Amino acid sequence: MDRAYERYGRVSQISWSLGYLGLLGYIFAIVSYRLPIGEASIILALIGVFLEPRRLKLPQFLILFGVFLAWSALWSVASQFSGAVFMSLETGVKLWAIAFVAVNVIRTPAQFRFFIVFFIACFAFWPARGAIFNFLRGYTAWDRAIWKFIFENPNDLAALCFLPLSIAWALVATERRGLFRWGALASVVVFPLLILLTQSRGAFLALLVVAGVGFFRHKKKAKAMFLGGAMAVLALAMIPNSAWERFRGVATLTNLENVAEADEEGSAEQRLNIWKTAWIIIKDHPFSGVGLGAYSQAHVRYAA
Repeated sequence: MDRAYERYGRVSQISWSLGYLGLLGYIFAIVSYRLPIGEASIILALIGVFLEPRRLKLPQFLILFGVFLAWSALWSVASQFSGAVFMSLETGVKLWAIAFVAVNVIRTPAQFRFFIVFFIACFAFWPARGAIFNFLRGYTAWDRAIWKFIFENPNDLAALCFLPLSIAWALVATERRGLFRWGALASVVVFPLLILLTQSRGAFLALLVVAGVGFFRHKKKAKAMFLGGAMAVLALAMIPNSAWERFRGVATLTNLENVAEADEEGSAEQRLNIWKTAWIIIKDHPFSGVGLGAYSQAHVRYAA
């Protein structure tokens, strides 16, 4: 029997519980933005969790996350930006609830396998496909690939590609045949290409590190070199010259004095100024900080 089927189980073995269906609905909503069912889905999933006759799981990372939120709430009373802190705490509690649902409804290998495939499919068919189509139609941000909503910032889009990319690589290593494997193989080609189309220099450097680690850990070096070469040829054919010019700007960063030469729009210099201001804020508030989610407001005050 195929190793992936032995380890992760068949789709027919999935327990389609109320909580599991609610979680899938939530993932579909927040990744694809096709239907406004995110909140309703996670509420349904929470109800399903408490209806299932099984002992609830509370792993260590959820406990630590809860402690962090409690600590942030405790120090929020001393923050000068209580409004921003409250909104961030609300978001944090929602994230905690979503993680709580996930660890309690994904109980079997078959459920886990289908969940990660479903997530990759949602990302591939909507943000990835949409951003690439936008790029081909000329709808970009300064020649940089974008989509919409949380993916309308090219740097954010590039960063968000790494999670499905890593999952796709894991599927390539475990799936030996079938539709899931072909989908994973397509993803490990398309997602790096999309990262390059965003022209994010930080993501480009991260992609080089990932490729280097993957090559040295790959048992079949010749196969890895062939695949890497094929992807490089594809990238050279599709990535515009403006992207390579932007990537070459990284090579000019030899010291802090010439950071302005990295790009014409001055984003590298802006980041350096942000880091300098952040360091001042850290020195002034080393223990409590300025409040969860309040950095942007504190930055405006310090930079003024």
